[in-house]
Amino acid sequence: MTDSKVPDISVFRPAPVDEAALQLGLEAFRRLDHGAKSGEWEPFLELLDDDLTWFAPVDGFQGLHRDKASIAELFRHHGAVTRTHWELKNVVANGNEIGFESWTAGTIEGKSYGNVLLMLFVIENDKIRHIREYAGYINGVGDYVGHGDASDGADAFDYTNTGRTDS
Repeated sequence: MTDSKVPDISVFRPAPVDEAALQLGLEAFRRLDHGAKSGEWEPFLELLDDDLTWFAPVDGFQGLHRDKASIAELFRHHGAVTRTHWELKNVVANGNEIGFESWTAGTIEGKSYGNVLLMLFVIENDKIRHIREYAGYINGVGDYVGHGDASDGADAFDYTNTGRTDS
């Protein structure tokens, strides 16, 4: 039985990693972390294509945006209210699509924050052309976003005590 709405799986086969895109993505992640810690976003913004598209689940900026100016506005906002550290946990690469899983913790609007995030950069012509951010908002800053304690989820990447006995 075939469902005509399901695309051919060959479309989703992984592509060899584009090493130049991977290196640019890693530099972008370093600059993203620097901006989140310091509020200085210009070094990160320099890596973005002028015709950038980006998607984020951030209050006031949700959805798809189609310009570099709007992401600069987002980061100006973050520069004023956010101080976090993006601890790199995993890199996922497929061709020129480079994703970074991180544990992100610090403060937003003076309140404790912690979250598991994934930033996906699509690199074209030595610039970041597309960005997609995925955030769990499983914890964090009380009534700002999420619920629970700011450290909830910090162990999401700890696979050492799985409780399995078959290993």
